[in-house]
Amino acid sequence: MADVSTHGEHRLLIDGALVDAEGGDVRERQPRHRAMLGLVGDASAADMERAIAAARRAFDHTDWSTDRSLRRRCLEQLQAALEDEREDLRSELVAEVGCPVLTTYGPQLDTPLADALRWPTRMIDEFPWRRSLDPADPFGLGAFSDREVWKEPVGVVGVIVPWNFPIEITLNKLGPVLAMGNTCVIKPAPDTPFNATRLGRIIAERTDLPPGVVNIVASSDHLVGEVLSTSPLVDMVAFTGSTATGRRVMARPPTLKRVFLELGGKSVNLMLDDADIASAVPASAIGCCFHAGQGCAIPTRLLVPRSPATRRSTRAEGFAAMTYGDPTGASTSWVRSCRPANASACSATSTGRDSTARASCAAAASPRTCPPGTSWSPRWWPTSTTRWRSPATRSSARCWW
Repeated sequence: MADVSTHGEHRLLIDGALVDAEGGDVRERQPRHRAMLGLVGDASAADMERAIAAARRAFDHTDWSTDRSLRRRCLEQLQAALEDEREDLRSELVAEVGCPVLTTYGPQLDTPLADALRWPTRMIDEFPWRRSLDPADPFGLGAFSDREVWKEPVGVVGVIVPWNFPIEITLNKLGPVLAMGNTCVIKPAPDTPFNATRLGRIIAERTDLPPGVVNIVASSDHLVGEVLSTSPLVDMVAFTGSTATGRRVMARPPTLKRVFLELGGKSVNLMLDDADIASAVPASAIGCCFHAGQGCAIPTRLLVPRSPATRRSTRAEGFAAMTYGDPTGASTSWVRSCRPANASACSATSTGRDSTARASCAAAASPRTCPPGTSWSPRWWPTSTTRWRSPATRSSARCWW
């Protein structure tokens, strides 16, 4: 895999130009061993406001929203350019997200590259932009009116992306946004900015997208993203992340703007007494440990019957067989969490149990025994019946148990 240690794009994309952030640069480190990954722009609220104003101008004063052939050409150019940089993107994702390289051959990279832009591009020609309805007499006076339904873009869309599957979520939002004729401002997660800034460079250098149609604003400050919710120049906010932040996005707009919320949660994997534990547990272990449990559809809580045989089977057949290690390894199943702050959340989860519960590891690794970095093993609580709610379930922390 390519070395991306210090070669990430650090500039923002604002109004068609690659520019330095007003706040300078901030250091980014690899979650695997905390080595320096590179410098990236640390945007201020003023940078975000400039990006929003550029998106507003591009929507209001160019023919982007009405020129379907231009939109199709630009999306095809973007698809081709991303394909050319696929392997660099793969290395970059493993480095900054900390995901196993195995995941990049599926949902982390290859799957969205196959369809996230191509399908919306096809729909530019196939979508029913305009359709006629039967004439109607709404007032009952014998005056019939012809009626039509027109599908039009919303306007300026604020796109806020999380850290766990960053390019997948970005492209799956960006494709429909652009195909429909909207303009946008993308705010990547502070933990994983380089895939987004690379996208900005590709757009600026290899597509005919008019200035301001796509703006990319990376920042270490989460409140910079909140400008998208409060600005009257933004017509819609598309957010993927925690329920708590989603509530904040929904509550903040004073402009009654639309919101598109994809709020992550953790579903329990429940096995009843008549389940074939020996067959079911290995698949459940894969589900729990996939990408270290960092995903909204990953069932990171496995509830099994209390019998001793079930406990032994769960340990022996499930989690102990999962391969921990270097994310670039072809057989690695799971790696450490995305950022050191997550260790605190996982530790709080472990100690947040009822004090009478006996906690033991279902795998050998722990923060003290793993190599430098951040990790937490699957946890096993075999005796407690106390109802509780862990810090992780409240905050969508990246841990599993």
